[in-house]
Amino acid sequence: MVENAINKMATKATPKIKMYEKYIRAAEAVQKAQGKTLTLEKKVALATTLNNTKMICEATNSANIPSKTFFMDMLTAVVPNLIAPDIVSTQALESKAGMISYLRFSYGSDKGQTTAGTMFNNSLYTGHSDPYYSARVIDGEAVETGINFEYVPILPKTVTVVLPDGNTYTDDGAGNIINPANGNATVGTINYATGAFTCTTAVTGSTATYEYNNEQVPDLKVPEINLSLAQIPIFAKSRKLAAYWGFDAAYDLKQQYGAEILEVMSAQAAGEIAHKQLVA
Repeated sequence: MVENAINKMATKATPKIKMYEKYIRAAEAVQKAQGKTLTLEKKVALATTLNNTKMICEATNSANIPSKTFFMDMLTAVVPNLIAPDIVSTQALESKAGMISYLRFSYGSDKGQTTAGTMFNNSLYTGHSDPYYSARVIDGEAVETGINFEYVPILPKTVTVVLPDGNTYTDDGAGNIINPANGNATVGTINYATGAFTCTTAVTGSTATYEYNNEQVPDLKVPEINLSLAQIPIFAKSRKLAAYWGFDAAYDLKQQYGAEILEVMSAQAAGEIAHKQLVA
């Protein structure tokens, strides 16, 4: 699924990749020298970022930008070396606002303590997980006298009813609800076929744990799960760096150490951006 998304993203970005082929080749050469590979995902991100920068520069008063070339050089050095694409799937935004679509899985039926609509997993994080949801065990279903159990047919001698006061009743296998603490006195009934339940003291707040025959057809009730495509908005936060130096400093650096001040400043700026990405 991720691979298909990247391929679609690459198809859409192909014109941009061709437009900035010179910069992409330069980045590939640097990656190759480091024993790395410039992946398709990084090429798309670099091309999109370069195009975004080009549009920003065109929309900005050029008097405020000493040299647009430095913008391009910085991006070519920084974007391919960001750690994010090596950890997760990334996609460069084409504007400051975007939308992330992700898969969301939820329970579709009430079962035990789980209610329909509860999210149990999605592409971003894991939610509530009910270990009994697909099993024949129903754990902690809310019950009270006169209300049928949800899952039938019920297996005899599997019913346990817990009252709000903590007292526990069970079934005797013959359809009777008994109180073990009172000499197995009968306090109610349970219809294994229909789930009809009566009890002299089972009130609101009582719960039942039982098992049902989840292999019987055609009356089998099967818990469901639902899949939906959810979306969340995302917004890019602006980060800006400006580098200043004196001509005499550039001259001295070149004469004494043989280093180009543009390369030194670019490396430091790239390192600062990478550090901010890690700690942000």
